[in-house]
Amino acid sequence: MPVRPTQSYWQSNIPPEYADSRHSYTTEILYHFTCGSCQEWWSYAHSPSKMEMDLTLPDNEKFWCPHCGHSQTLKIKTGFPI
Repeated sequence: MPVRPTQSYWQSNIPPEYADSRHSYTTEILYHFTCGSCQEWWSYAHSPSKMEMDLTLPDNEKFWCPHCGHSQTLKIKTGFPI
């Protein structure tokens, strides 16, 4: 098996046009839901526009289950405080 060059080798031999070839990333908030009727689960991903945001979802708005269509308000699962 060939020996991989060390990190310092790669850093010292980066061509100028790739000087900022760092990895980039985004953030995502992932909500997990369990239906109160059929007990199936699903997830919803949200990319925040700012990092200082309220993570709670509205407790007076009905959400529907994509599996059975049951529509109901939300509550945070026990043991998972926000």
